[in-house]
Amino acid sequence: MNRKKIKIISFDLDGTLVDFEFNELVWHQGIPEKYAEKHNLDFETARTRVRAEYDQVTDGGLSWYDIKHWFGHFGLAGTHDELFERFRHSIRTFPEVKEVMEGLRRRGYEMVLTTNSAREFLTIELQETGLAPYFSRIFSATSDFRMVKKVPEFYRQILGLLGTDEKSVIHVGDHWKFDYLAPREAGIESYFVDRKSEREPSLEEGIIQDLSELLKILKGSPKPKSKKPIKK
Repeated sequence: MNRKKIKIISFDLDGTLVDFEFNELVWHQGIPEKYAEKHNLDFETARTRVRAEYDQVTDGGLSWYDIKHWFGHFGLAGTHDELFERFRHSIRTFPEVKEVMEGLRRRGYEMVLTTNSAREFLTIELQETGLAPYFSRIFSATSDFRMVKKVPEFYRQILGLLGTDEKSVIHVGDHWKFDYLAPREAGIESYFVDRKSEREPSLEEGIIQDLSELLKILKGSPKPKSKKPIKK
């Protein structure tokens, strides 16, 4: 891959830039607690039942990411905003993220966010972390496209919206299928962030352990011409 042509870095959000604690607390503590209250159950019984319902969908279905769907599905009182406010203190980036983003910005790369996270989640996560200003475009596959980014066609749509080709973009994320295989099938160079060291690290094969390795990959490439940010 000729990295001299790379001008745009596309990032996934959860598990790549932001850790999972906020999502875990909302989905696996907040919602089960509301379910337990509604049905007069102990927490563990409620959580088991809620997780069983989640498992009927898996992360390949749209409703998996739709918190409004689950409030309606379980008939829960209140709104997701209550849970978000309760757990927003747990939203945080991985340690190296800000330094990497600053490094990429200094080198003139355009950065975009390409995530399955619904708008409700990504909005509060970007607000709390202060990451929004780094991105010229923010794409929610589930909210904006009503699809999951598990197929190359999704990434081809993103290329069209960015007005560029696959040779100009790198995508980085923590899901092997959604963030590594699918973009590669679309011809986009992609990198799998393997923070748990589940696979053999290899820059050549596109497996990295944290985002600081992305700077190493791009080191030595000529500084791309600065591109005027695209309005959202």
